[in-house]
Amino acid sequence: MIEDENAAESQDKLIVSPSGKDLLAKTTNEVFKAEEEDALKLIEGMIKALDAEALGNDFEPQRIALESLWNFFDALGLMKSRGDFMNARKELECAVQGFSRIGQTELRDLSIGLGIYVEVITEVQSQNIGRALKLCGEAKEYLEAAGKFSNKFKPLVDFMEPDTLFLAGFNALGSSDFASGQAYIEQASWTAKEVAVKYCKEGDSLYCTFQGYAHFYRACYILHVTLHEFNQLEYDKLAAEKDLTCDAMEAQELLRKGETENVQVKNAIHFSNTIVQLLEVTCELAKIMQRVLSSTFKDDPGTFKLLKQKVNLASKSASEVGIQGAAFIRFCNQVSDRVNNLERLVKPNKKDFGKFSGLVTCGIFLPLFLIVSLVNFKLSMNLGQQTIVIMSLVPALIGGFGYGAIKFKGILFPTVNKEN
Repeated sequence: MIEDENAAESQDKLIVSPSGKDLLAKTTNEVFKAEEEDALKLIEGMIKALDAEALGNDFEPQRIALESLWNFFDALGLMKSRGDFMNARKELECAVQGFSRIGQTELRDLSIGLGIYVEVITEVQSQNIGRALKLCGEAKEYLEAAGKFSNKFKPLVDFMEPDTLFLAGFNALGSSDFASGQAYIEQASWTAKEVAVKYCKEGDSLYCTFQGYAHFYRACYILHVTLHEFNQLEYDKLAAEKDLTCDAMEAQELLRKGETENVQVKNAIHFSNTIVQLLEVTCELAKIMQRVLSSTFKDDPGTFKLLKQKVNLASKSASEVGIQGAAFIRFCNQVSDRVNNLERLVKPNKKDFGKFSGLVTCGIFLPLFLIVSLVNFKLSMNLGQQTIVIMSLVPALIGGFGYGAIKFKGILFPTVNKEN
């Protein structure tokens, strides 16, 4: 975000008197002691109560301080309740400029840190993972440099840690570094649980949110590995798995008890449901492919119908998230195509059956005909050409058409057919 910090610094700074500084400190402390949801009303009241005549030269610094505090707390509300990161970023930029003008460096650094955190979120949404990771480190530095204000927002620094580790893991998985990816994501899961225990009361909404994210991180990793194994044709391994959806289902349950007014939590709930459906579909497809490859598959229309329903449900869940769900929706479309193609391939129509059966029959007949003809010549068996053809063709037809070869008996043995 606010990489334009130097521009704000270059503005004309106001000279604040000692009494003015004391007043700023008193005002700031009063605002930060209030509950976040009450801060904006408190600030509005203070702005209305400003007396230009009584404050004299301290009026302008006080006004700028209160307006910057309003920008700061309005940004917090935009982020937490509405997920409006674009306008939150603008508000924080205004706060940075205001605090810089009156020499409030700690509040400036606090605003810059939160602004960078907002940019981290937007970069993640845009799939710019590398830049998001870089910005995470910068945000921490600014938030920790905010002096006494960092104590109130220190949890935010810790709250960022699980997401940072998850991003690092996701980035590693994108480079097919599964060892590092697993290590980062397991650490992200563990850190999220630690944050829940350290800062939250067991059972409250924030506690459930972080516990839910701990399972959500693992569910994302499991989905990534599962899809990789499927693409690597490790069908037997996937078919033997028992509880792949456990973390995704646990994430859903906990996140629904969490801060569901938060847009990111809502999205995580939808993504968790998407992951459940995709994991179930992938494992079922693995079982089908295992049977296909072992030549024991018997097509069941009900199975494919259920898989299509699950894919549709997964796509619908992802669509609830909006543009952030686009990647999942695209993948759902790919899985849907895979299911349709598999259904088509394992259930050939009559035309395909006759065509391939004919090819198999020809493939068997030609070598058999040559062998029987050669044996007849070498052993002087004096078999007629018709007999040689029938001896070669009967096993070829059985090999190509199976039990269906019986329909050719009238052609091969016309006398038998007449007697019947």
